[in-house]
Amino acid sequence: MINGNPNVTSFDVLTGKELWSVECMSGDVAPSLAVNTTMVYSVTDYAKLAAIRGGTGAAIIWEDNTFTPDVSSPVATDEFLFVATGSGDIACYNSEKGDTIWTNYFTDQFYASPIIVDDMVYLLDRSGVMHIIKADSKFQLISEAALGERADCTPAFSDKSIYIRGKKNLYCISKN
Repeated sequence: MINGNPNVTSFDVLTGKELWSVECMSGDVAPSLAVNTTMVYSVTDYAKLAAIRGGTGAAIIWEDNTFTPDVSSPVATDEFLFVATGSGDIACYNSEKGDTIWTNYFTDQFYASPIIVDDMVYLLDRSGVMHIIKADSKFQLISEAALGERADCTPAFSDKSIYIRGKKNLYCISKN
């Protein structure tokens, strides 16, 4: 699937054949799509967030323009959609209905995309602070940890390790 202007389009990975396309985006589209088992979520700043049910008769199920990131991509579970903005807002949506369940404002911007691991949402802000919240229907801040330098890149999780590229260093954080 590709998030573009003006369409979100799905292709067959083996043949390249277009499967479906929905017109819903405008402007400069930077964020990647988020998916769960029933929907595709497309967003771009100064435009909108759109929840799309793909397949035959693909259509926009709900839209919102309150929280639209300019860089970071949203992340979804079957229950929740999380969006982190370039102004420091985090929003949790009901992934099926589009209702805003909760919001929280942090003091720094988010360029890195949120990541969900073990029912936790990891959010790295531009000053290098990792905010860990519960992927739940109420805002629960679990922990915060400062990297010690600025960071804009989305962390990578692999083999029980977290890899973070800061402005000057590459970090591997692990239990061992």
